[in-house]
Amino acid sequence: MTIGTVHTRRRRVLRAGLRLAALATLAGGFGGAFAQPARPKVAVLSLFGIDAQVLTRKPAIGTNLSRPETQIVPMGNVLDLRALKAAERVLAGLQRADPVLLTSTSPSLHRDQDRYYDGAVAKLPEAFVKAAREDGAVQMVVLTRHRGAAQFRVRDAWIGSGTIEGAGFYIDLVERLKDWQGMETRSGYLAGFAWLRVALVDLATLRVVAERRIQGSRIVLQATGDGSLDPWGALNADDKLAMLEGIVADELARVLPELLGR
Repeated sequence: MTIGTVHTRRRRVLRAGLRLAALATLAGGFGGAFAQPARPKVAVLSLFGIDAQVLTRKPAIGTNLSRPETQIVPMGNVLDLRALKAAERVLAGLQRADPVLLTSTSPSLHRDQDRYYDGAVAKLPEAFVKAAREDGAVQMVVLTRHRGAAQFRVRDAWIGSGTIEGAGFYIDLVERLKDWQGMETRSGYLAGFAWLRVALVDLATLRVVAERRIQGSRIVLQATGDGSLDPWGALNADDKLAMLEGIVADELARVLPELLGR
């Protein structure tokens, strides 16, 4: 009798377990009405923004060729911090756990960033990998600089010349563009840009799971059409920073869902 009672109780427990398993299976068909499995925790490492490029294309003397002059403007960690906040907003929208946000102002980490990749293997600084793992992250999104041609899309063409990398501004004092609202022809323009490499790294193996190349830009024409105002003066300092922040935020909102498979 005692053996029979124990056997019956075990069967009841088993049936209860099966009912719970069935409910868990059904939960997936109700669009998240029940608790969903936890998605992998992500770390985000941003290492592109310690400085900004400012390229200026001026009229050439004695030749039809005009190569942009390049200046480097120190930015501290403001661009990286704003990129991390933008990524955090995207991840919240994807219902991911609070990400581990990482960056550094060390100049050596912002130079020669191709060294962080050897084919499909990421060679990231150990301190970042350790911090991400200790905080429970299993994947890391890495934002570094991407180098490419300075090409900006306008209504019916691509404009620009030279090569750009990371984030910054392109000032053109040569090109004549039409303002399609006022139908005026303007001399010169200011372009904000973000040329970035975005890689998703598996923290267990340090393999690159997926990556995207960002080439985002925005163009502002100078305020007057008579050439009296340098395009650099079309925006104040706060507006210029907001432009770069907006470009990066828009591009991350576009590529992160693709990269992470939503």
